[in-house]
Amino acid sequence: MTVTNVVIEPEGIPAAGRIEYSERAAIQDAALAMGTDVVRALVEAITNCADSYGRLEDQGVQGVDGRIDVLVERRRGDLSRIRVRDHAEGMSRELLYERVVQAGRRTGGASSRGFMGRGAKDAAFFGHAVFESIRDGRFSQVRIDRDLNYSDLEPERDATGADYQRLGLPAGQNGTQVSIFVNGRAFSVPRHENLLRRLANHVQLRDILQNPRRQLVLTDVGRPDRKPDVVTFTFPLESTMVSTVDVTLPGYPEATGKLEIRRCERPLEDVRTAERLSGIVIRDGLAVHEATYFGLEGRPGALRFVGTLTCPFIRTLQERFDENPDDPANSIPLVTRTRMGLNRDHPFTRALATFVEDQLRPLVEQEEEQQAQQSGEESAQTKSRLRQAERELGRRFLEETKRLEAEYRELGGDDTPSSEPVTLRVLPPRKLLQPEESAVFTVHCWPEAWPDGEAPDPPVVRLNIDDSEVAALSATEVLLDRDPREERRLRANFEVTAGLREDATLIEVQLGGMSEVVVVEVAQREEPPTPTPTRLMFSHSSYRVRPGKPKTLVLMAPKSLCEIAGSTVGLTSTRNDIAVPESVEMVFRTAEDGRAWFEGEIAITLPAGVRGRVRATLSDQVAVCNVSSSEDEQHNPFGFDLLAEDHRYPSEGRARWRFPKGQRRLGIFTQHKSLKPYFGARMEHQETLECRLLIAEVLATEVALLALATADRAGGGTLTRDVHAYTSRLNEQLTAYLPIAHRILVPEFAGGA
Repeated sequence: MTVTNVVIEPEGIPAAGRIEYSERAAIQDAALAMGTDVVRALVEAITNCADSYGRLEDQGVQGVDGRIDVLVERRRGDLSRIRVRDHAEGMSRELLYERVVQAGRRTGGASSRGFMGRGAKDAAFFGHAVFESIRDGRFSQVRIDRDLNYSDLEPERDATGADYQRLGLPAGQNGTQVSIFVNGRAFSVPRHENLLRRLANHVQLRDILQNPRRQLVLTDVGRPDRKPDVVTFTFPLESTMVSTVDVTLPGYPEATGKLEIRRCERPLEDVRTAERLSGIVIRDGLAVHEATYFGLEGRPGALRFVGTLTCPFIRTLQERFDENPDDPANSIPLVTRTRMGLNRDHPFTRALATFVEDQLRPLVEQEEEQQAQQSGEESAQTKSRLRQAERELGRRFLEETKRLEAEYRELGGDDTPSSEPVTLRVLPPRKLLQPEESAVFTVHCWPEAWPDGEAPDPPVVRLNIDDSEVAALSATEVLLDRDPREERRLRANFEVTAGLREDATLIEVQLGGMSEVVVVEVAQREEPPTPTPTRLMFSHSSYRVRPGKPKTLVLMAPKSLCEIAGSTVGLTSTRNDIAVPESVEMVFRTAEDGRAWFEGEIAITLPAGVRGRVRATLSDQVAVCNVSSSEDEQHNPFGFDLLAEDHRYPSEGRARWRFPKGQRRLGIFTQHKSLKPYFGARMEHQETLECRLLIAEVLATEVALLALATADRAGGGTLTRDVHAYTSRLNEQLTAYLPIAHRILVPEFAGGA
């Protein structure tokens, strides 16, 4: 008998076909491109208008006025409308279908960007968009909804006088108007002054604003008393050309172009948004993609330079990807889906970044050296070494203080050198840990407490845990060593890390024929319930923000307030670099115990060293919270600085710990009488070998003293009461930190690079 495998197809489900692009996927894709910033949609619409004018000029059409109008109608909490219109080609019904309705098609021409064919329709993400156009006296329109469904693409008809008036066109003129309807409950439209500033500075509009054949006009429709503003861009600083270089990229012989670098009369502000003035502007000859210093971002010397890199091959590579996405050398799009720059994962971008950095880095380093010499500041090399020392000494410091704190916290004031010797002791004998929390345990042994000849040699402690799913050991064996705090005693440390399972387990500590048992419990501490707001309030009065990392502020309001005053809360901040939306929409929340309130989330991202307040207003109620970011990213427990000054008091010595903006930083007094001969009056000798050796010695000494002070606080002062123990521990700590400091500051003599 022969058995044949039969594949039975469920009725109505094909065996092959194209994967459906759902409405949900369309919204997610548009959200990726647009974010929450309406200005992105305006940039797309404005550049589309400029592209249309460019195509007319390529065809030799005369009398093109090049005007682009942006008309804004703000309706708080409702659908605001922004219209972007031109007097250019116009579109027939067929062109509307090809350029607007069909996603992903290349729709540009020789004088347009044309990347991805999605920019215009993505504007519907904010609510919906309506495209109206007149071409050769015929009117067409289409509506695109947020989920990218379209409607109203009716057959063409003769344009009426009302059509021309609505599109702002004289009778017989071609042109297009895009109306972007913005859901005011989810998104905000910037105020007129802010919108004017953002459009004027937006790097992707720079070529348009500097083109004498284009004119961008912004009108606040809700303020008929305010004249329309012509949006212009003029670089605010004087600059001089310092370098002009032809683009040459290894592996890309077709990539030609030019890099021009100019030096500004003073440093620019370190802003890294699309409205930045700093950076090298990356163009392909038609489109501006971004402004960047690539790997030199954050260097103070870089902020003295601006420039332009023009490389038409950027456009060529993107077109080749559209035609053949399977090319292994060009397998990902060069232009990001967000159109906010070049894809950093593309090999061409990496090659371009290397080229720009190679040309810019010598200028940046020279600038930083000059800045340091003129102002008595750290040189670029010194800063780099100090930042590396912060990271590496910081890591070792955290390891050492964790061990020391654990030992002295458990010993407290009772463990003096006269304590009664025992064969084996483990501290602490019991520990409660939160899931994924770690703790250090200390093992002590007095050899004299063992019967003659029975003390283990070598003194190896074996560790065994009953349930490794509850907690994990850092090692299964540790070797006891002489305790510098008590010469008669041996000691060793091991670490236990809690798992995610809440339970208890035993750890057996064995030495020779002796054993002790440690109990480790893992349990999540109960969080207090969310308070019920009695008025408009933030969940915390203060928020600490890591620079460059998003932080969510939680705003709360009682149900009764929102039912009367509405759920849209206005927001302001006391500083420009604390960017908050104009409003936040509150959402109804309930707790398991039946409590109910309204809650809203505000995402903020701060640069380093910012301190200010965020203010929320609803009806007659106001809530305020403080927000601040540290000077550095707080990855390290401390920072290091060279100070071009002497100490104020003899007790300060050669260095002093300070706390600018909440971060611990060690300032070395380079004008201290013991250091000034080596540094010089303006720190001009900071790169010499002698000076770097001194910096290493001061850093290691001060970090060692800080580690001992930290341990002493944990032990209630027991360490400083024992001179012998303190001296031994100081030598131990210096041995831990000095080799690291020497390797970083004087690598030529410490086995470094």
